[in-house]
Amino acid sequence: MLNVPALTAVLSPASPIAHVEVLNPDIDPGELSDKRAVLDILVRFANGTNVDVEMQVRPHHSLEERLVFYWARVFSAQLGSGDSHAALKPVIGVYFLDFIRLPTQRLHSTFHINEDHEGYPLTDALELHFLELPRFAKLPLPSGAAALSDGDPTDELVYWCKFLCAESEHDLEALAMANQDMSAAKQALDLLSADPIARRLAENRIVWDWAYRTDMAHEREEGRQEGLNEGEK
Repeated sequence: MLNVPALTAVLSPASPIAHVEVLNPDIDPGELSDKRAVLDILVRFANGTNVDVEMQVRPHHSLEERLVFYWARVFSAQLGSGDSHAALKPVIGVYFLDFIRLPTQRLHSTFHINEDHEGYPLTDALELHFLELPRFAKLPLPSGAAALSDGDPTDELVYWCKFLCAESEHDLEALAMANQDMSAAKQALDLLSADPIARRLAENRIVWDWAYRTDMAHEREEGRQEGLNEGEK
């Protein structure tokens, strides 16, 4: 289960998330444990930026090329016949991998299109994030349950990635005690795992409503912070 707070921990977006769409919502419950199953989610920020989110549980041949191809598909799908290229918005790819793929020790790897020698960006149209969950599984929880309330993006990212790769009910329960968002994610996950009817109810009555309320809370907090900044000035 991926949610708005988890994606916010990955991207720290300057613009709030305005829309979340599961592109393949009809995964059969019997396929949830299938290594071939892929969860594909399209997220849209209020500024028009699109985010393609995928969760991969098994390495594939030419994985990197395939993910770039999927990025290109989302990028090109923005234009209709006769539309101007100036209307194209950036597309961000976020890939949670349940295996080690990259030759790095980083928990969170980010890729852009930059000039080889001086490093300046050619365009902000492409941004790819790779999070290899086995690297997070080995980490201890940062500073106990209070870490999430402290608002440290790195700590939040560790919590959510450990939630995604949790292997036992005990681990999920421990993470669910961290804060209300994670507890809600645990409840939604329980419903999604129960049966097809509960899964539909979870999607329609919990996940989207929860994502909307979380978005509104983030926007209110941003407004409050802007007011405080203006007051200080």
